[in-house]
Parts: sequence; structure tokens; C-alpha cells
Amino acid sequence: ILNIKMENPSQANLSIFDIYGKKVLEKININQDEIQLSTSNFSKGIYFLKIEMEGKGLVQKFIKM
Repeated sequence: ILNIKMENPSQANLSIFDIYGKKVLEKININQDEIQLSTSNFSKGIYFLKIEMEGKGLVQKFIKM
């Protein structure tokens, strides 16, 4: 489980990409301050979480073990 906490969310878009740049998950128009994403279907490896909100973006790397 990947836990994400956001302050003052307003229509955020979340995407997860594998190390090769392939999009493996996408959630659009999320307005929750706490989100839990299951990674049980992901293979072990390095992934990138991209959060886009109000014209700004953030990318965070995580490792599925």
C-alpha cells in the first residue's frame, strides 16, 4: 500500500510510472487529503509517483520490494 497525504487538495491527478516510463496507474480528479493506492499488482522495482495539482507538478521516486 502506498499512502499519500496532501494538504488542501483540489482536483489532483496522480500517475505512477515504471522505470521505463510506462504509466502503470492513473487517478484523475482526486480531492481527498489521504489516499491509499494498492501496489500489489506491481512487480518489484523502482517507480515514480507524479502528482499534478493547480498547474504544478511533483515527482517522487519509490521502490516496490
